[in-house]
Amino acid sequence: MQQQLTRLANTNNGIMKFAQFISNKRITPSKEEQVVLINRADEIQIGGKTLLEWFEIYQTEAEKYNAPLRRARSIRSQDSNRSYVTEQIQRINLPQKPLSLFPFKSKIKQYEKINNVKIIQQTQIKDAKVKPLNKLQRPYFSPKLGSWEIDLVFGVNPVTRRRQHYLFAININTKYLVVIPLIVYEKNATYILAALKKLINQVYVNNIRGDGETGFKANIIRQFCENNKISLYFTGSPFTQHNRVVDSVIRTIRNGFGQDLLGFATPSQMQQMVEIYNKTPHLAFMNRFTPKQVQYNREIEGKFIRQKQAQLEQ
Repeated sequence: MQQQLTRLANTNNGIMKFAQFISNKRITPSKEEQVVLINRADEIQIGGKTLLEWFEIYQTEAEKYNAPLRRARSIRSQDSNRSYVTEQIQRINLPQKPLSLFPFKSKIKQYEKINNVKIIQQTQIKDAKVKPLNKLQRPYFSPKLGSWEIDLVFGVNPVTRRRQHYLFAININTKYLVVIPLIVYEKNATYILAALKKLINQVYVNNIRGDGETGFKANIIRQFCENNKISLYFTGSPFTQHNRVVDSVIRTIRNGFGQDLLGFATPSQMQQMVEIYNKTPHLAFMNRFTPKQVQYNREIEGKFIRQKQAQLEQ
């Protein structure tokens, strides 16, 4: 198995997508059976590993061979800008460093107070200004614990042009954010399902809202949620506010990275940003509590829900 994987990785045809990988593995000649393998890739095991785990190993091996090949082609095609390309390649190959700047300029004092730290380096980028809601507008919250909004987001590596997809999930009440990198470049239901499994292993999930993304509506997603007693609500209607919370946090995270496109497309950097966000006081709680504090304190979340219900009844 490992030898076959190495052979596939050392081809000069670039990194294969998952469906092509399954086909080239020659597990079965049947197209119908290959579809089953793709749809159940996180369950079916060969040699002690799932197909998704073998694909991750293949990607790692293939990048060792194909990344230098792509960089060489890029340099040959940009002779007039050789020094710039070389500099960017060296930057990619460096070990990932911690975020050097605190990303949320308007929350520095509150962050220092709650986390008992001193921020030395801070960003000069102002926080994104969200348009205030109309005072007569219906309060936006969920009466149920474990209510989440989800969306798919991607960042593009500015040098390799490779996309990194993420599943963004934010608790509607606690504002706690979980970002899970998708293991491939496609927004396929199989990979979304793998991310959702990771999500419910990290946090309590009772219901999920999202937009009309095709992958969210797949039968395997609906069946998984039904099996785990998770209710779903997906709509692409422009007249509802079904994704208001997750859209807002996506803008916040993008603004936190500023012009650092490489950082946004790098999962390790993204996780650092998410950790800082979850430890930063949130305006929804009058900057008194962080999303992390509310997520792990049912009493605070319950108080938030009761306040919103009272506003709704006024």
